[in-house]
Amino acid sequence: MPTQREHRMKYQENRMVLDTLFDCRKNEHCNWITTISFYTALHIIEYEFAKENIDCKTHSEREDKMRESDKFTNKIIGMYKQMGSNSRVARYKKANISPTIANRMLLYLQSIEQEFGFPKNFQ
Repeated sequence: MPTQREHRMKYQENRMVLDTLFDCRKNEHCNWITTISFYTALHIIEYEFAKENIDCKTHSEREDKMRESDKFTNKIIGMYKQMGSNSRVARYKKANISPTIANRMLLYLQSIEQEFGFPKNFQ
């Protein structure tokens, strides 16, 4: 089972990539912005679960555990699910993610970060 520290390191790595490499205002790399935003949020969620020694093996298991937990509001769960859905589109579908959607995924990530006190939690 990955530890809180390991999830923290993955979060920091993903966040650094988002902060330094991508600018979706240029209509570039929107698929990657969407995908990395989702996986950055995933490590926040997993960090929270690791506090309770919960290790989710699949995306659907993680979503189920989120719904069962009182840590996650319906708003957070909805944003996370939308991020996952858009990430799958970005990775597997022929169509590209628009800058509007990519920016929304960044905003969702920021909301999830704020909800759980990130990145302050990781310092």
